[in-house]
Amino acid sequence: MPQLTAITTIQATLELVTGLRIGAGDSEMHIGGVDNTVIKHPHTQSPYIPGSSLKGKMRSLLEWRSGAVKEQALGWKDYEAAGGSQQAEVKRILQLFGISGDAKLGVEQMGAMGPTRVSFWDCSLNPEWEKQIREDNFALTEVKSENRINRISGVAEHPRQTERVPAGAQFDFRLSVKRLAGDGDDLLNTVLQGLKLLELDSVGGSGSRGYGKVRFVGLTIDQLICQARFDAIQPFKGLSMSNPVLVQKIYQAAQALPDAQATEALDFIYFLRSRQELTEHRDLQAAQQPAMNRVWDNDADEAWNHV
Repeated sequence: MPQLTAITTIQATLELVTGLRIGAGDSEMHIGGVDNTVIKHPHTQSPYIPGSSLKGKMRSLLEWRSGAVKEQALGWKDYEAAGGSQQAEVKRILQLFGISGDAKLGVEQMGAMGPTRVSFWDCSLNPEWEKQIREDNFALTEVKSENRINRISGVAEHPRQTERVPAGAQFDFRLSVKRLAGDGDDLLNTVLQGLKLLELDSVGGSGSRGYGKVRFVGLTIDQLICQARFDAIQPFKGLSMSNPVLVQKIYQAAQALPDAQATEALDFIYFLRSRQELTEHRDLQAAQQPAMNRVWDNDADEAWNHV
């Protein structure tokens, strides 16, 4: 089995852009109470985000992105059935999130995947944010009334009350990624792409109705500020790259470099990506120019040039 060589820690402030609801699973009904409550710490009654909710949603989004998604979480058989770049992506997902114990893999197969790399923490409310809210006598949650509209009569039916953590709430986010001998930076990059997918989608329930939109602020990797790197991530860009041999050559060449020069090489790759994006932006402007000329270059508009 490969040797554990490092554990990378990613930390950030998880800020709610819209109200968040992760259900508490109440076992009893209360007359006049809220129908759907959020999960809270049993001692402090402060809402929190379970690490399992973040892990499950992130894995689901990455599996959908891979194109190999199934009703159940991907496993070894799905890895064997995949091919090319899809197989490489499925392998990264399995390395990060693990394989069910029911798979009964052999020693060679277990060695190829290794142990689960990623570990999520439960996200508690940021202490400073929570202290300020309590001092201002604000509530830590809100109750949103909802109902269903009868399409024929237009009458509101089946009213219900849903508890949410309000927009603006801040949680302390943390996860760790184990690095084993032979692991490349592609696993850490996949984790960052998964976090970006969470921003683009949602966390918790009722995401299609606007709940659970989040953003990661002040992101650090091993206490180094990496927010700009995270903001630049485009999780769907480059998926069409179909030359794994070229990718492997670049990876092997980078492995032979000292850390300082490898960092310079990575910075240069970011520069090339930024230049490509700038070129695409200029191409878009050039394509729009003829249409804009018809809007601005006319006799009626010419009079305004002399005002």
